[in-house]
Amino acid sequence: VFITALFAETNRAPFSVAEGESEIVAGFMTEYTAMKFAMYFMGEYVAMNTASAVIITMFFGGYQLPWVSTAFLLEHISLFAGVMMPLLPVAVYFFIRWMRKNNRVRSSVSSDGGRLFETKVLTAALIAMTLIIEAVLLYLSLMPSGAAGGPVAVTVFQIAVFVAKLMLFNLFFILVRWTLPRFRYDQVQHLGWYYLLPLSLINIIVTAVVVVGVS
Repeated sequence: VFITALFAETNRAPFSVAEGESEIVAGFMTEYTAMKFAMYFMGEYVAMNTASAVIITMFFGGYQLPWVSTAFLLEHISLFAGVMMPLLPVAVYFFIRWMRKNNRVRSSVSSDGGRLFETKVLTAALIAMTLIIEAVLLYLSLMPSGAAGGPVAVTVFQIAVFVAKLMLFNLFFILVRWTLPRFRYDQVQHLGWYYLLPLSLINIIVTAVVVVGVS
């Protein structure tokens, strides 16, 4: 219910009825160009990131890894760094292979021979970032237990975990937009009043009964 409501709140498909009012290109956005158009889209993606962050914080553990506490991470940061060292290059390698296979268009519609230059730049950037991160992970894996850099490393690692979860939920938003058609106004109203509102009320009642019963 919460995720569905956030889709509607952020004006993302299938609830993007504001854009589809006229069903011409992008609805009211046809009246705007350049920076104003960009600001509308930037606002939509800021809302999408905010919604993803709220979902992660409330339901998916925030910056924590599943079943791994901050205290455990502080004690075993060298072990985590050692585990990440071989996994990161493998993940980057497969991502680069996927990008080289799919990030291309016909040469006739591209000024750089089918996005070849873009792929080369992104590949070089990913390799450089991987080398830097590998050097940091090597230092952490060799760092003695209780060193001063441990808390900083744990903080950076947890920020990276949160960002990774954020990107996954952003991808989920994008996949839903690619998959589902836009609802009509009456369909949105029917879904909200006949399904989401009763489910929300039932959820409140059941939660209250369980909390009172347990306490």
